Amino acid sequence: MNKLNDRTKKLNQFVEHYDLTQILKTVPGIGDMTASLCFADISSAANFTNSRNMAVWLGLIPRQYSTGEKPKLLVVSKRGKKQLRLLFIHGATAVLSRADKTGKAIGQWLIDLRASKPIYSISQQTSKDSLDGRLQPV
Repeated sequence: MNKLNDRTKKLNQFVEHYDLTQILKTVPGIGDMTASLCFADISSAANFTNSRNMAVWLGLIPRQYSTGEKPKLLVVSKRGKKQLRLLFIHGATAVLSRADKTGKAIGQWLIDLRASKPIYSISQQTSKDSLDGRLQPV
């Protein structure tokens, strides 16, 4: 138990030390573990041309291949960061289970999205929110 408390304290100190991890924690469903792992695995947001590319890299959505006017969705790759992908999925699940308490602006949007899309789509949106305008290159 003492070892667990020490590691939790180190994680909290790490997250408190960096501004980007604090910004990431403002996204619903992202806590200390997700923010620190996202910060460690994604060295710079400039590595991705857009948020969809990050979601593909994580293995949350299928890769897209377009020729002319016919976009083709390929398979969902499980080659991405498994731990980070799971943390985004668990975070999205946690937010969905308390959609009525996530705020007025985001609450109804989540309820509507939950009725029409699976959890993977919502965790994709969470990962996009963490990249769009929130995770800036260092």
